[in-house]
Amino acid sequence: MSVANVERTVVRVPYRAEVLRRGAKNPKALVFLADLAVGLRTVSPEEFVPAVVATVGTEAGPRVTRYAGFEGDLWLPIGREGSPVPVETVLRQLATGSALLDNGIGNPFHDTGTSAYPRSETSRAVPIEEALVREILATERDEVMARAARLAGDFLLATDGTVWRRSVGPFHLARPGQAVTMVAATHDLPLGRGADWSMGPSAAAARPSLQGAFFGAARAEEAVEHAATEYGAGDGIVLGTIEILEPGFLPDHDALIAARAVTDAECAGMIRRSTLLAPDHLVAAGRTALATAARIHDLPVQAYGQRIGGARAPAGSLRPDAEALVAAVDAVRSFFADDLSATGIPSRQAMNQDWRAFFEEKRGDECRRFDVYERDRLAVDEAAPDFCLHLEGPRP
Repeated sequence: MSVANVERTVVRVPYRAEVLRRGAKNPKALVFLADLAVGLRTVSPEEFVPAVVATVGTEAGPRVTRYAGFEGDLWLPIGREGSPVPVETVLRQLATGSALLDNGIGNPFHDTGTSAYPRSETSRAVPIEEALVREILATERDEVMARAARLAGDFLLATDGTVWRRSVGPFHLARPGQAVTMVAATHDLPLGRGADWSMGPSAAAARPSLQGAFFGAARAEEAVEHAATEYGAGDGIVLGTIEILEPGFLPDHDALIAARAVTDAECAGMIRRSTLLAPDHLVAAGRTALATAARIHDLPVQAYGQRIGGARAPAGSLRPDAEALVAAVDAVRSFFADDLSATGIPSRQAMNQDWRAFFEEKRGDECRRFDVYERDRLAVDEAAPDFCLHLEGPRP
């Protein structure tokens, strides 16, 4: 692509650092700002191809989301209710580090850290060079800036004055007691446990995620089957429609969502709690499971399971490969199946069996979904290992 098709601009990105301020005796974790120079591609609207049309019924009538295809992916303009935000506005707000773009849309560059940044902190943040800092003890700046640089590649400036961002496309959502529902997701992956409020970073994402499973736009039959076998729901009915005009642009995020569902923040909390005051071998096994699973969430192990804002991986995260997804799922399940049962201390063993049963109850449907619908598609293992967990039921 020629230089003429790239617009150079600056994006202001928040990050957290632990510092010693001048005159202070104790370190403090604060949010600072850094400027990232990026080149955003400029395209003509004629280059977009009509690819997918998703229609969902609302109280106000049908709501239609039209996804455009470009360079093998789906794209949507940044905006709400058919009102795109003008390019000049978006560039100005990104350059000033505003937490919100027009129409109340969250600035995705504020979600590139290992934890979410409260607006009360980002509103008064300054570049660290302008702060009264005596010593920087720890910083996530490099990791955040790397994610921000990848995230910038998800933006396109159209010559008609609109800004487009790469989209994850629509999904089918299977939940207990309900028909399969079409979800017109926008730019961020939904949380893998079926929380329909999770289309974007918000305070609501701190709530526990709901039971359920997302399947891609072309997998309605599997979504209906999963709803029937796991939840006794759906009766073959899908609420909403997805018209696939150009299948070559459909992204495939299902295995990633499913693996993150098995290993989400709540699951990490289970592992951490079950290793408290535990024997050394159990602590070591827990650390291995946490480290393996943290990798597919693109988080350092100390932040995995403790990220404010729920289980969502930071924006601009690296996409793990198939081997990493399978390794994370298997490491977590192995911990609860084998290592958690290995201690010979009777009182501890009873406690561990409770944690194991809790995992089976909370994650049974997600483990089965990964084994039945995703493992073979990843072509890493011929079949799921026998974890000796009671994950075959109960089913309707």
